Amino acid sequence: MIPRFLSWLIIFLLGTLISLTSLHTHLSTLRSLERIQEAPKAILQSPQVQIRASWYGPGYYGRKTASGEVFTGREMTAAHRDLPFGTLVELCRDGNCITVRVNDRGPYCEYPGSYYYPCDNPRDMDLSEGAAEVLGFKTEGVVTLYARYLFIPVPTQ
Repeated sequence: MIPRFLSWLIIFLLGTLISLTSLHTHLSTLRSLERIQEAPKAILQSPQVQIRASWYGPGYYGRKTASGEVFTGREMTAAHRDLPFGTLVELCRDGNCITVRVNDRGPYCEYPGSYYYPCDNPRDMDLSEGAAEVLGFKTEGVVTLYARYLFIPVPTQ
């Protein structure tokens, strides 16, 4: 009787621990989204500038981005080395325009036996596969796009 009770108690405690860990992760994500929404914002009317962009996809599905979000590849998101997370950028190519949200850091290239470094082939952004598909450059690698910065969150102190 006692061993059965202990085994049920252990199972209950493990289940509770797993649930609390999941809840903590979810609450952390919600808190970070609230900080972005509550932060003072700067809305820009920037001129269009040319940028070089590529895309990243299947090898990163399910992994966390630098902002803590899980990368799906289907959302209109982008990686940029410097822009704050939550920045909205309008990207245009051949008259087709979309708005992407910066939620990751990059672009980077992997060199054998080393960490990730900025690429020799200069790129300004890496887009999600979904964004590259809408802009029509999934088979082209690095392309030139026209960018206009629509919204840049002001970091909170």
